[in-house]
Amino acid sequence: MPISAIKYPSINAKLKGMYAKRLKSDDILDLCKQNNLKSAVAILKNKNNNLKAIDENADREQIEKLLNLEIIYDIEKIVKYLDKNDKRIFDILISKYEIKCIKNSIKLVYSQNDFDENIKVWTENIFDNLKGLESVKNTDEILKIVDKVKYKKILKKYFNNNEENFNIFDIENELDRLYLKKLYNLAGNKKLEKMIGTKIDFINILWIYRMKQYYKFPEKKIKESIIDINYFLKKSEITSLIKAPNLDEMNEVLKNTEYSKLASDDIYDLECKTKKYLQKLYIKNFKSNLLSINCVYAYLNLVELENNDIISIIEAVRYGIDKSRLLKKLLV
Repeated sequence: MPISAIKYPSINAKLKGMYAKRLKSDDILDLCKQNNLKSAVAILKNKNNNLKAIDENADREQIEKLLNLEIIYDIEKIVKYLDKNDKRIFDILISKYEIKCIKNSIKLVYSQNDFDENIKVWTENIFDNLKGLESVKNTDEILKIVDKVKYKKILKKYFNNNEENFNIFDIENELDRLYLKKLYNLAGNKKLEKMIGTKIDFINILWIYRMKQYYKFPEKKIKESIIDINYFLKKSEITSLIKAPNLDEMNEVLKNTEYSKLASDDIYDLECKTKKYLQKLYIKNFKSNLLSINCVYAYLNLVELENNDIISIIEAVRYGIDKSRLLKKLLV
């Protein structure tokens, strides 16, 4: 019997068991109904075993820390089941958390805060090569810690020994493009390629909408900022979206693409639709018993989507934000 015949069902069964313990749709809705932070935290304590130890007066940062620890525990479990080839792809997959630590350290310097607990969670458990990022005071300290050439080259280009004028958007954009292109090029099978390629299409669409609507970027800047990979979205369609003079025209372009059903002249509505589209795609792959790495990719993305919902609800409860708009975005 080939090893894969044992390996794939084993890891898929393990992942399904892990996912079954997570919050259900009804739990997310109950969380959304709470009117104060203490009652919202109580829901999390009662419904998630990994959050039982959370303090009833926990703030967003503490909750986010525990959600990050959940992902870290999952990573440590998953990696034990992977063969050499899958582990190679998995290492690239989880490098998005490494990049997030770097991005957060830049924000730490920019905000002039002293410490970021959520960077430390990752550097203590997974990315020990980045230890110290949680308390950097300037860009020189970041460059000393981030020694990987692929990241350091990007950071050096933007820092240029001038801490006050570096552009956070451009740095984050280039780091994200680097990650997604490498992941897509290493996919190795059609189903994984589809999940990553569709996400890239959606990121490009949303980036174009936002860059045109909110930042008023010129066409040249938008072209430089998007990911130069086309999955279902053709290069000519990307060009038409960039050249469209307003949201109405962009919407008309989108209606004539593979993603016509997602078309909307409201960016928030478009974001909600793309998020739910991806969730369905991940669930479809997660429920299959095919290649383990596909199931792993789908699982981690589903967890990330759920965690984003939890944080969005916590923020809405904390600041008394009207949750009717938020409900439209939740994956329930």
